[in-house]
Amino acid sequence: MQLTAQAASRATNGVCNMAKPRMAFLLALATAALLSSSAFAASAPRHAPVVDLGRVSRAMTLTATVHLRMAAGFDAAVAARYDAHSPLFHNWMSPQQLAAFEPSAQTIVAARQALEGFGLTVTRVDESNIDVSGSSGAMKRAFGADVHQVLQNHETIFRNVAAVAPKGALASVVESVSGLSNQRAEPFLRRQLDVKGRPINVMIPQDSPLDAFTSACFGPSQKVVLKAGSTWASYTGFQYDLNAAEKPCGYTAAQVMKHYAIDGMHSAGLDGTGQTIVIVDAYGAPNTKNDANTFFSAMGIKPFKDTNFAIIAPLGQPTTTNSNWAGETMLDVEWAHAVAPGAKIILLITPDNMFTSFEGALNYVNKTQLGNVVSNSWGSPEFEVASQTAITFNSIAKKAAAQGISIQFSTGDSGDNEWGSPNGSASTPADAPWVTAVGGTSFGVPSGTTFRETGWGNYTAELGTTTDPLVPSEPFGFRWGGGGGASALFPKPTYQSDLSGSFRQTPDVAMLADPYTGGITVFPGGEFEPVGGTSLAAPLFSGVWALADQLAGFNNATHTYTPGSSLGLAAALIPQMVSSGAIVDVLPPDRSTPQASGKTIKDGTHASPTGFDLLGTGAIPGALTTISTDFGGGYGVISFNMDTSLTTTTGNDSTTGRGVPNGKKLMAFVKALTASKK
Repeated sequence: MQLTAQAASRATNGVCNMAKPRMAFLLALATAALLSSSAFAASAPRHAPVVDLGRVSRAMTLTATVHLRMAAGFDAAVAARYDAHSPLFHNWMSPQQLAAFEPSAQTIVAARQALEGFGLTVTRVDESNIDVSGSSGAMKRAFGADVHQVLQNHETIFRNVAAVAPKGALASVVESVSGLSNQRAEPFLRRQLDVKGRPINVMIPQDSPLDAFTSACFGPSQKVVLKAGSTWASYTGFQYDLNAAEKPCGYTAAQVMKHYAIDGMHSAGLDGTGQTIVIVDAYGAPNTKNDANTFFSAMGIKPFKDTNFAIIAPLGQPTTTNSNWAGETMLDVEWAHAVAPGAKIILLITPDNMFTSFEGALNYVNKTQLGNVVSNSWGSPEFEVASQTAITFNSIAKKAAAQGISIQFSTGDSGDNEWGSPNGSASTPADAPWVTAVGGTSFGVPSGTTFRETGWGNYTAELGTTTDPLVPSEPFGFRWGGGGGASALFPKPTYQSDLSGSFRQTPDVAMLADPYTGGITVFPGGEFEPVGGTSLAAPLFSGVWALADQLAGFNNATHTYTPGSSLGLAAALIPQMVSSGAIVDVLPPDRSTPQASGKTIKDGTHASPTGFDLLGTGAIPGALTTISTDFGGGYGVISFNMDTSLTTTTGNDSTTGRGVPNGKKLMAFVKALTASKK
């Protein structure tokens, strides 16, 4: 059996690094909507402030998209589609019905004249959007926009720093103005790293690549003795082996399907047939189809053909490549197809990762109705994103929901985004009430005498080697964990009326995301790796929702919309699924689970550190600290279910939302729901 070593020196550029620090905006940079939020006032952020570099030249040419309000009655009409007591429940709007709520021709003409009156040039008009260009000064006259250059996350960008307030005739017809910044979204993919943050090196058997990984990720309690002269350390705790026999932890598609009770559905014909999953990513990946088929061949899944896979670029072809987004693209298409191999996958790529490009992509999905399930694995912390951008994404998602389309967004991989509290720590666009926010979990974590799926969150520390102990240990802090928390911008939607607080809470649901218990994925060039991030959870759940839509009876071929056909926005139905077991609550490890601990001596000084001491943190109820075998005989500590200020608790929580799907019970729920509406 021949072995080939994957390159350990691949460019990481963020996806392999620890979650980068997030910087809070200055009060001068906050929008009025954010400033008025009690959620933001409730906790002080732990971020270095954004550096304001001053106003851009008034002569600087800017572009923007003006989003006009839908006609009166639209919000009520959409709400009725999600009210089980309404005769319109799940009776989705046709393109003609949606068009009836678009701004009138007279409204568009008046808005155009007003924009031109402020000195802006109209470059494009569609059903409800007007693209304009003009000087910074003209933008300020029209919208009150005050555009500055700022240093944010070590990058100089421009963004509006004042509340947008359309002037004159625009005030009553404009819902939002996007594009007054060049902010970018980031992919939420995380590759498995050692305790220091170095990429792992996987030895792949060419004839049986899955043999390079193990799903026996945790072992029994082990004792590790490290000694050098008078420095001595002994540690015990559950074993998590990063590189046991050069086999890192990674799960196959079959194992993931079995865990979520999806196994057996495909052979019974419930495989997403007739459905289309749209995956939106930036830049794309080279040889997407071929590399994905390498994954499917290894996993025993039907490959992509010309009939069930397509790549489109409606906003124009990318002119450059991006390795981070290429990996993201492969993860998304492979795992969505793994869950729903009968569905068609449409990969919609944008020429860059600007938020404005993603807005255009999702608008295209709405107009063309490409599919009922849309998966997105990208975003940014809400407090870093202009509120107009967040409002725009919610408006786009509302139009999608009106048509029975469910848009999923990953909640991110940085826990509370270093906000220090679940209040105000959500990510955009996952914060939008009209999207389904998907958080992350860890698989197979020791809990008492058994194992369980729990919330995702990892801290790491280095202990040294058998001949070179580190006393004290060297903590590396928070590595990553599922994003979540409350929005500081959007009020709580109706489907969260049973939850505390006044603002939209994320996530709604969760699935596998921890790279330390990750899903095996093929990356560009055919490289196999264990991978995680909420980038994995979003396509997993999107695949599950495609199976549910198939069962609900939507006919994609004839494009018919009848009551019960498409299930629409998943987030609106998830609360109803909890009591039936279709959504299973995620809990922390049992409190009786032994934690890592140790005894150390250095220069006559004795200490008995706990696993939390070794990590440099206080004790976290419900977390698990483990002893890890690392490369070259080294040892470390990796914690699980330890996600900044976010917690995994009974019922809805800021790490896993309502819980994770149980496929069989979820499909039983769908059968009962659709039968009651026919």
